[in-house]
Amino acid sequence: MPRNDDPTRLQISILFGIAGLDDPSGADIADHLEGRHQNRRDAYYRNLDKLVDRGMVNKNRPDASKRENVYTLTDEGEEMVIEDMEWRQEQVLSYFD
Repeated sequence: MPRNDDPTRLQISILFGIAGLDDPSGADIADHLEGRHQNRRDAYYRNLDKLVDRGMVNKNRPDASKRENVYTLTDEGEEMVIEDMEWRQEQVLSYFD
């Protein structure tokens, strides 16, 4: 059962997007998720900022001449992805019990 402080489904999708992309920018993540979620682009950025604030995502600007930030998972973000994958697996396997 989700707790109040658990990430939202969109935030979980963002974590998975970061995990599946190579040093993605916010635009890369939004492009990757656009077909899966019916959100405005600014919703992705708001939720990225929330994940940064929660310590699940790092936000860096490796090239100071560009305006793009690059996002990577922290250890906590990686743990959340793994926990969610395990939860999903349990849900699927429960259908076969």
